[in-house]
Amino acid sequence: MLNMLLMLGAAAQTPVEPPLIPAFFTAQTLYEICARPNNGQCSMYVAGVIDGVFLTEARTGDETICRAAITNQKAAELVTAYLTAHPERRTESAASAVKAAIATALPCQAV
Repeated sequence: MLNMLLMLGAAAQTPVEPPLIPAFFTAQTLYEICARPNNGQCSMYVAGVIDGVFLTEARTGDETICRAAITNQKAAELVTAYLTAHPERRTESAASAVKAAIATALPCQAV
């Protein structure tokens, strides 16, 4: 009886597996997310990619995206506009498209 209660207690505390969300998706998928009226997911994804680019560039010393005072929403708008103007880029990864869009909008000048 005690074993059964312990098993029931353990079963009640077993975490529910979250739904599978692909770690990789195309710029087309990102474009579809960003084109929705509720684009908070878009701006947060774009901000995350930009943070990752900044981290990588800090380690390598390269600077392809200049740090500018823009909001997450403005960055998402830049990416959406870029993907609208360059539909051929939608087949690549979402992260590489974000980097290309932001680097195009906020290029760093060689010193």
